[in-house]
Formats: sequence, structure tokens, C-alpha cells
Amino acid sequence: MKILRIRAGSVIINQKSQILLIYRKGKWDLPKGKVSKKGKLLTAAIDESIEETGLKKKKLILIKPLKKSTSVKKNGIIVDYWFLLQYVAKNYEFKPQIKEGITACKWVSKEEIIDYYPYFRKYVCEVIRRYLLYAEKTH
Repeated sequence: MKILRIRAGSVIINQKSQILLIYRKGKWDLPKGKVSKKGKLLTAAIDESIEETGLKKKKLILIKPLKKSTSVKKNGIIVDYWFLLQYVAKNYEFKPQIKEGITACKWVSKEEIIDYYPYFRKYVCEVIRRYLLYAEKTH
């Protein structure tokens, strides 16, 4: 199948192991955006996270790359590359990127995340599940 576009995104956790969700166009989502050059996947993921949430770049630390996900559309596929990042700051102020349809940013605990599944975009469920499996193995 034809690749329609490549995106890069982030699962961001804070020091309490809460997961950052963004509310975009009626669904809970993760920060992500289109990638112009494949070699710049991590840079794109971090840049999109900053733009969409208002978090500070110097406070984001790469923990590890996560597996990519694909979304099948009628005329091709969208490939998303995911990165697990930690936000290391005691204080933060969100600035949702309104022009991209983002109206809220929220930290959610691993225990609460299940309540958000019905409101996620389809690919988010898969990415969160992978993160939770990784977190379970490392703690």
C-alpha cells in the first residue's frame, strides 16, 4: 500500500508516571505531527510535543523509541513513529495549540487511563497499550 504520510509522536510521562493526553477535535490523543524528513523523527516528535502542549524542550528527555503504528485509509496508510519521553519539571503550564484544534492537555495516571479508551483515536489505544506493557516490565 502507498504511504500517504509519515508522522512522529510522543508518549510523555511526568515524574509521577502520569501520561500526557491532549484533547484534539473531540477526541483524546497524543502529541504528534507530520515529518518532512525521515531522519528527523525524534526531532519532529519533540517539536510537535512542544508546539501542541507548551512544554519546555529542555525538560523533555528521551527514554526510548516505541514501535511504530500504522493507520489504514482507503487510499493508503499513515505511518506513525512513537517515542517515550519524560517531562522533568515540578511546575508546568500547558498552552494547548488552539489553531490545531487542541483545546486541553491533561496528565492521567496509569490507573485512570482505561476510562479514556472510549474517547481515544484508534491508534492511541495501541500506543498506550505498548507503553503500559513496557512500564510493567521495567517496574
